[in-house]
Amino acid sequence: MNSQKMRVILIGGGKFAGLLYYMFNKTYDFIGYIDDVYDHAYIEENYGLKKLGTSKDLPQIVSFCNNAIISIGSTGDASTRSKYYEKLAKIGFNFPSLISKTSIVADNAFIGSGAIIQQNVIIDPMVKIGKNCVISSGSIIRHDTKIGNNVFIAPSVILNGSSIIGDNTFIGTGATVIQKIIIGNNCIIGAASCAIEDIADNSKVAGVPARPIVEAIK
Repeated sequence: MNSQKMRVILIGGGKFAGLLYYMFNKTYDFIGYIDDVYDHAYIEENYGLKKLGTSKDLPQIVSFCNNAIISIGSTGDASTRSKYYEKLAKIGFNFPSLISKTSIVADNAFIGSGAIIQQNVIIDPMVKIGKNCVISSGSIIRHDTKIGNNVFIAPSVILNGSSIIGDNTFIGTGATVIQKIIIGNNCIIGAASCAIEDIADNSKVAGVPARPIVEAIK
């Protein structure tokens, strides 16, 4: 029954919010969503979740529900997820971690606040995952890997043992990071790439092996 579930609001009502609602609504009581863009967002039109207001209403909302999940997806820019996390933290919201029951998480792995671990993820021993991260379905995080804050890992990514992922980094679908490789802050790793060398802060790379992306001249 809903009364036995943790009450949570979703921050963002788009398709990523719909995915999270579908995955976790049997475990959490999602009482509504906040959206600063749409009057009737995707999650309302497709799942019937009601809109509670915009970010301006958050100081009032925290009084009756102080648990929030950042349900905004990412294609490489972590700034929106990060901005909302910091804003809500200052207001006094808590950030539960959503962990799918189909995933395997070692009992000595550390999962930061607000992290989202989707379906069929494997997280090995001694892994550390920072706050406000997303680990998408089918990804494998091998032993002793360290992931920073606001990192978005797309489906079927493999991070091999003792790799390090910096803050605000996006790793695309099916990418692989070889063991002990360091990926810097604010990086974008293209889909199906393979990182075999350390990657500096603010880099955009793709390919096998991963190399810097040269922007097309317009």
